[in-house]
Amino acid sequence: MRRSGAVKPTNYMQILRSYLVNPYKKSNRIALALTLAIISLFIYLPGIDMPFVTTGEPREALVAQGMVIHNDLLQSNRYENDLATKPPMLHWSIVAFSKLIGEVNETSSRLPSVVAATVTAVAWALLLLPIVGPQRSALFFIVLSTSLEWYRNAAHSRVDMLLACFVSLAIAALYRWSRTDNSKYLLTATLLMAGSALTKGPVGIALPILIAAAALGLRRELNRRMCIQLALASAAAAIPLAAWYLTKSLSGEGSVLGIALNENLNRLTGNMSNGDDPHEHGVLYLFGTFFTGTLPWSLLAIPALVFYAINRRRLLKDEPTQALVHWCTSAVAVCLLLFSIPASKRGVYLLPIYPAAATLAALALHELAKEKLALTRGAAAATAAFLGFVWTVLALLRLSIFDLTSFASSPKSQAALAFYSHAFDLSEAGPKLLLQLLPVAASALCLYAIYKRGSSALHAFGMVFAFYLVFIKLDLIKPAAIELSPKSFIAMEIRDHSPLELSLANSRMYGEAFYIRQLNPKLKVSEYSGGSNYVLLWARDRGLIPEPRYLHESNKAIDKPDRRLEFAIVN
Repeated sequence: MRRSGAVKPTNYMQILRSYLVNPYKKSNRIALALTLAIISLFIYLPGIDMPFVTTGEPREALVAQGMVIHNDLLQSNRYENDLATKPPMLHWSIVAFSKLIGEVNETSSRLPSVVAATVTAVAWALLLLPIVGPQRSALFFIVLSTSLEWYRNAAHSRVDMLLACFVSLAIAALYRWSRTDNSKYLLTATLLMAGSALTKGPVGIALPILIAAAALGLRRELNRRMCIQLALASAAAAIPLAAWYLTKSLSGEGSVLGIALNENLNRLTGNMSNGDDPHEHGVLYLFGTFFTGTLPWSLLAIPALVFYAINRRRLLKDEPTQALVHWCTSAVAVCLLLFSIPASKRGVYLLPIYPAAATLAALALHELAKEKLALTRGAAAATAAFLGFVWTVLALLRLSIFDLTSFASSPKSQAALAFYSHAFDLSEAGPKLLLQLLPVAASALCLYAIYKRGSSALHAFGMVFAFYLVFIKLDLIKPAAIELSPKSFIAMEIRDHSPLELSLANSRMYGEAFYIRQLNPKLKVSEYSGGSNYVLLWARDRGLIPEPRYLHESNKAIDKPDRRLEFAIVN
């Protein structure tokens, strides 16, 4: 028995939970926003300093690098006469972060996307909290943050995540405007659309407006006054973008407008010149990439959404949740249909609707978990166990017990297996080998949590899957990127030959151009021409230059032999 006068133990977790999830106190919302932001940064920040090894990331970083080198925020060249095809919002953001870090590098180039992904997830979670409650909001946050395509682009130096942030927040602001008729939300949406237009062009305005019109039409709330207000908001949002294009045209870069039309209107209508568009796909392409981009949640979310739709009259009883579902459904439908029309399709075009899709998935999964608890517990436990099994098998393969190259059927695949076997080898890793037990331990912890708290099975699995994502990036992707990086090879050639200019034999060597200028900002970088003396090229492009008097090949066993980097002195 408790002695008289004894102090009752305090349940600090309950106090913390009540403090964080009460959406009606401003201090609580701030505390919750900070907590979610810290979790997001923990997921997204690891590995953002890894080298550039793709074409898309350094292509945007080059523009910001040029702005800093020339001290001109209005210049839009990647290098020499290679004009940027996107408006400058991402490039300005990279420049801003480079001021904090000290230079334009991989970290400062990826931080805008990290911040954009974090702000979007936190803002939508706060939007949902008073409507659907803390459990569904927490599940939304987990689903969005760990969806594969969202996670991948949250740390990429590309315009897609910044566009997704502006557009999805504009959709949220327009939703709040429709619910409250408060003009401050319409003004907020206008500013956000202006930001999205300066990120990727007119589509940043068209997409939120079309989604708002579709949602309001579906709910039979669209009237003449709203149409006029939306039209005025669209016109106001387009002013900064129009000013940017006008400034560039007056500065003598008249082709900027042509590039803008080609990237927006011609890409949407399918009238790009033959060979200009590498993203031509069939009608069903986006649906497939949407399914894979939302893995692992799409595996269970699709049957959950079917269950939710069948039982919607019973489950959707309150009007605010109905309105939220209508808006999210309209966003997904409009974006899928709109981008399925043109021949040019990329999975990242759908990023702006990932918050809406994650909202629908969280609502459906929560209801399915309540009514089919055994099913959701079993699915979460099976997936966690499968991840642990796959990781264990992978760790054994990385011990180099078997010669994997013997399974390759071509020289190219043999080179790829040899590269990855070297990059991921654990046979002499020492203490690093013990770290391979952490993901397996995380899976075991998830299984225990599911056993003890079956009602939170999806939340437990989501947190463990986030751990896997971070671990995979640090333990697999980053070592491979370091092995593939051209920076050390370029630094060696610049040190040994001290060229005053360096030409690139391929117009898509953006990573190489970025590292050349990072190593020596005064070194002129240009496309290869007949008068070039020092040339950087890929092995497959050797026929584009005369027989060199000096040729040095990178000794890295990269996974694409025809992309092996070479340095040549022609004259």
